[in-house]
Amino acid sequence: MNTRLSTLSAWHLAVVLSAVPAGAADLPAAAPSFTPRAQSLACAPRTLTPPAAAPRVLGGRDRVTKGMFAPGEAIVLDTSDASVSAGQLYVVYRTPRSAVSDDSAWAQRAAQNAGLVRVDAVTGRTASATVVWACDGVEIGDRVEPYAPPHAAPEVSKQPGPARFDQATEVLFGGQDRRMGAARDYLLVGRAQGMDVTPGQRVTFFRRPFGVDGPISIVGEGVVQDVATDTLLVEVASSRDAIAAGDLVATHRPQ
Repeated sequence: MNTRLSTLSAWHLAVVLSAVPAGAADLPAAAPSFTPRAQSLACAPRTLTPPAAAPRVLGGRDRVTKGMFAPGEAIVLDTSDASVSAGQLYVVYRTPRSAVSDDSAWAQRAAQNAGLVRVDAVTGRTASATVVWACDGVEIGDRVEPYAPPHAAPEVSKQPGPARFDQATEVLFGGQDRRMGAARDYLLVGRAQGMDVTPGQRVTFFRRPFGVDGPISIVGEGVVQDVATDTLLVEVASSRDAIAAGDLVATHRPQ
C-alpha cells in the first residue's frame, strides 16, 4: 500500500511539473516584490541622455521572434557594449514609438520604461535575465540601465498657497507614448531655469483659450513627485478634462 501511494505521489509530481510553463521551474527562488506605488513611479515618463553603449534585449530564452515578454519570462541580453552583474536589477527602456512632443529636442530625450528585469547569469557576451514586472511589456531591442528605486514625494499641506499663474510652465508629455493624462497618471512638465519647486509641492493645470489677457480655465490639480534640472514629474491628483501637452502648469507658493 505504501509503495503504491509513493508511486502515485511521484506520478502526480511529474504531472504537475510537466504543466509548468517552460522557464518557470528554473526562475530564481527569491523574486523581489515591489509595492504598486513603486511600480507606478518606475513606469512614469522621463527624459534621459542616451548612453554611448547599453545592453539590449536580444530575445527570449526560447525564441528570437518579435513580441512582448511578460513578468516571469526569461530573456537574453546582449552585453557586448556594456557589462551587467548577476543578481542585480535593471530598468528596461526605449525611446517612444511615436513623437510625444512637437519639440524635437524633447522627443529625442523622451524615455519610456518598459519594465524591470533581474540578471540571473552572465556568460561571455550575453546574460540571461528574468522579467520582474512590465510597464507595458519588454521587447527585442529595448535597452537596460541599472535600477534606482524611486522616492515618493512627502505629504503635502492640505492648504497650499496661491497658484503662481504668472510663472507657468507647460506639460511636455505623458507615459507610454501618450500626450495627455488624467487623475492618477504621471505627466512630465517643463521646469524653467531657477524655478523654485520641491517634491510634494502642489500644482494647478490650466489653460488660457483666449490668450494671456483672457480668463483662466482650470483643468486639474497635481503633486510634484520629482524635480530634475529642466523637468518636473507631476502626478495628476484630479482633472475635469484630459490634460494634454501644451497645457499650462502653475506651482503653488508654500504656506
